[in-house]
Amino acid sequence: MERRRCPGKKAPDSPYMPDIYRLRIISNSEAAGDAYLLTLHAPQIARSCQPGNFVQLKIDFPGGGLWRRPFSILDSDGDNIRILYKALGRGTSYLTCFTPDMELNAIGALGNSFSEPGRLDSIVLAGGGIGVPPLYFLAKDLLDKGYLPENIHFFNGAADAGALVFLDEIADLGVSTYAVTEDGSMGIKGFVTEGVMQFLMGVKKTPVKKDTSLYACGPNPMLHVVSKLAEEYDINCQLALESLMPCGFGICMGCAVKVRDKNTTEGYSFRRVCHEGPIFNARDIIWE
Repeated sequence: MERRRCPGKKAPDSPYMPDIYRLRIISNSEAAGDAYLLTLHAPQIARSCQPGNFVQLKIDFPGGGLWRRPFSILDSDGDNIRILYKALGRGTSYLTCFTPDMELNAIGALGNSFSEPGRLDSIVLAGGGIGVPPLYFLAKDLLDKGYLPENIHFFNGAADAGALVFLDEIADLGVSTYAVTEDGSMGIKGFVTEGVMQFLMGVKKTPVKKDTSLYACGPNPMLHVVSKLAEEYDINCQLALESLMPCGFGICMGCAVKVRDKNTTEGYSFRRVCHEGPIFNARDIIWE
């Protein structure tokens, strides 16, 4: 993996120009749910990345490719990282044509990571669509740290059974796995938030009370509903926000979100998804 050092790196709490890598493709193959699984040789990133981190990949294709695109890290294994993505636009559609031994221009690992739940918490993970990767990484990391698989509940939501991504791989972790489909073709019928709501209602009625930690990633409307559920049931909730990120490291301000801030006269300020995020406390987000 070739790396180009960029001078003038600033302190971690300030925007900086991160290292740029040329990552060799190990594999790039189709996965379930019309997704693709991309494996990259990235020793420096693989050894330091944490759940919630992402990389910015520059996809050169005819008539485009000006900005890098953000991709959540699915997991890391030795010297490699894996990325799960769908061909949803021109860039990602072109990415499906990249073959082993080709290279991608990349920066990372970027962003912050999830805070760990309590050891005995009921841990609820809710992934909508292609929001599964950071939560899968989190589930693996918690299991590696000795968290009990029976305390981890993973809700995987999509439009229909054919669109569910990585469902079998999640189940293979040994955690409780729930499919949620909008058309009811598999598992619980409705949006993924319906499954989460049913679970939280059940927990509330259980005689043995346990703390609950909720983690979610997906489209903003889904995360807004998750935030409301967390508020209603008074539980800790962390969100992995999705956003377009022209730079990915805090310079362009193109991914700013509005958050509550008691230290300002207005009562709010703006945070960059790429730099202060992508993980935020659900209570901090101002949804407009």
